[in-house]
Amino acid sequence: MCRQGRRENHMNFFRKKSSTLLLPILAIILTTSISCGRKEPVKIGFVGGLTGRNYNLGVSGRNGLALAVDEINEHGGIKGRPVELLIRDDKQEPVHAVQAVHELIAGGVVAIVGHMTSSMSKETLPIINEKRMVMISPTTSSSFFTGKDDYFITLYSSTKVATLKFSSYIRESMKIRSIVVIYDLSNRVYSESWFENFRKNFTAHQGARVTGVAFMSGRGQTMLDVAKSALRNRPEGILIVANAFDTAILCQQVRKIDPHIQILGSAWALTSDILQNGGRAVEGVVFLEMLNTESRVESYLAFREKYQKRFGGFPDFAAILAYEAGSLLGMVLPDAADSAGIKQKIIGLGKYQGLFGPVSIDKNGDVERTHFIFTIKNNRFAMIKEL
Repeated sequence: MCRQGRRENHMNFFRKKSSTLLLPILAIILTTSISCGRKEPVKIGFVGGLTGRNYNLGVSGRNGLALAVDEINEHGGIKGRPVELLIRDDKQEPVHAVQAVHELIAGGVVAIVGHMTSSMSKETLPIINEKRMVMISPTTSSSFFTGKDDYFITLYSSTKVATLKFSSYIRESMKIRSIVVIYDLSNRVYSESWFENFRKNFTAHQGARVTGVAFMSGRGQTMLDVAKSALRNRPEGILIVANAFDTAILCQQVRKIDPHIQILGSAWALTSDILQNGGRAVEGVVFLEMLNTESRVESYLAFREKYQKRFGGFPDFAAILAYEAGSLLGMVLPDAADSAGIKQKIIGLGKYQGLFGPVSIDKNGDVERTHFIFTIKNNRFAMIKEL
């Protein structure tokens, strides 16, 4: 081979070699360019009971929050960054609640929506305050949490306010003077607060009497035994502070003993489970609620339609308030640099636009809402009166 031919062969070899070497370099550059174009997501955590006897609050809350997150992303996310929802099940057990919150914080969330019961919220309150992590609870309402400057914000009125209004209605409008309260100790922080505040408010008037019968959901006594204990002294009314499933079963047992006694319930039970499991026994039960699910407000109707299409059935109070929590975060996150900033932005609003209209929120992150009296009629929730 001539010298010129050998030189051309060498040049071709180096060209091929250079191309082979450049391919991975170009791939790295291309991958880097693509990844630089993707913005890191803003992570929001959700924690609630998705399993066990209180699953309905957790599932509804998760669903409502998911709709809010979808809407935020449909409108461009947070300054162009998508919102990612991290979900954890607290199983209504302290050890799982603590673990779930630690996992969410370690996962880089900027805020947490949850828990869905007061007992679990109390378990993790020290953690969120230590880590300065904002937690917005859609449904926690024990008076234990009110009036405190901390990182816990609740969108539900406290038991102190609710029981004052409900006790007045029962005494003045229903003319009931003696009540036995059946309350579930598995959510002790809420149920004991509810019972004590109700007893104090109801018995503030001469001749009114309240006694209590406590039970532990899913453990120990049968519901028939609980009903027998409550009816032993022949009260004029039975008030049940328990989840929807247990309230439904207790209504059935109470009706076996006294078919005509007036039964009352807490807002904790106002989910579809009480209708599905209570049957005729829950007809005529009277509840206090803060949300008018019979409302014709356009924003609520639009949300309800979206919820039905995606999840089936009507949204309950847990779904509605979790949606509001997500929407509230979507409102303040663009202007908040960290969790402390989120807290200050929310409190600084003074009011935010909920599904039914403006909601006042004070300097401690506690809300004020209108209350409504509901009953069950023809297997549906029906509003009686606005308080």
